[in-house]
Amino acid sequence: MRYPLVRESGVPIRSRWKGAIKLIVNAMKLTAVLLTIGLAHVYAAGVAQSITLSGKNLPLKKVFDAIEQQTDYVVFSKKSDLQNATPLTITVHNMPLAEFLALALKDQPVSFGIEDKTSSCSKNRQWKK
Repeated sequence: MRYPLVRESGVPIRSRWKGAIKLIVNAMKLTAVLLTIGLAHVYAAGVAQSITLSGKNLPLKKVFDAIEQQTDYVVFSKKSDLQNATPLTITVHNMPLAEFLALALKDQPVSFGIEDKTSSCSKNRQWKK
């Protein structure tokens, strides 16, 4: 036979701690949710590589060097493809890589494609999406 623990006041000890246990469990659940949201935000920020660049009359080679320094991406191109490119004057802040390349190469005789951590640039042609 089980006897409930009873204090002198007549209130069982278990019922006194029941509210505190619920409060602790709810705090743990809230902590888990906030950690999950925070980690998802950090992961999303890491996946979306962004570029910050400002300059006047930059050759495309310098633009590609800035991409390689600021991201984990490598940019491949032939020197002969970049010789006819005009210097670029650009100012961007935290722009995603794909948007940045589209803006930078908009009026240039080269186009780009991105696959995994590699960006390839060559004379204007259609890239697989």
